[in-house]
Amino acid sequence: MKCASCGAAVHPAADFCGVCGGDAPRPKASSAPRLSGIGFPDVAAGLAGLRTSAPAVSMPRVSRRMLAIAGAGVAGIVIALLLVNAALGADDGSTARQLAAAKTAIEQRDAKIAALEGTVATNTQMQSALQSSAQGTKKENDILKGERDSAKQELTSIEAKLKQTETSLKDAQTTVTKQTADLKTLSGCLNGTSVALAFGRSGRWPSADLALGAVAAACKASEPLLQR
Repeated sequence: MKCASCGAAVHPAADFCGVCGGDAPRPKASSAPRLSGIGFPDVAAGLAGLRTSAPAVSMPRVSRRMLAIAGAGVAGIVIALLLVNAALGADDGSTARQLAAAKTAIEQRDAKIAALEGTVATNTQMQSALQSSAQGTKKENDILKGERDSAKQELTSIEAKLKQTETSLKDAQTTVTKQTADLKTLSGCLNGTSVALAFGRSGRWPSADLALGAVAAACKASEPLLQR
């Protein structure tokens, strides 16, 4: 119910307004709700009967001003409690939003961690594949190095044989050159001897002596060839 003077809310059982001190309005009997088949007017009538039958008790008289002041204090306390409740409700909403934001941040962090773990697993697999490939490449390199070393040894052996062959060819060439000179000397000796014999057959012995004298040195040099 509301006060007819100031419009403030008044409890149905109150006799006066706690704000302005005015008389509290009385509920109509027709509008009173019923509880378990018993109306509030019936309860009020029963209480009235109890009050009439009970012995009277003297109560100290309280002025309406003091009641108004007390009512105003109570109203202030109620308003303060309402404000505190509203603040707590706002705090609860803010806390709920903060918790939701924290939950979202945690979920995003977990998603990032899962993505990073997937990237690490992929990189680990790639690293393992690269290591396997590197090991295979190393084996191939070792094989190629062995083949290269064998080829180097064969090449060194061939080069040594070539050098030996070159030396043999040089020696043979020197021998051939010497034999050519010896044959030329021997040929000169034989030619001169043939001329001397021809002169001797014709009785021209002075010419034969001259021919023999001209090839005497050649014939002397050719003596080792004739002794072989």
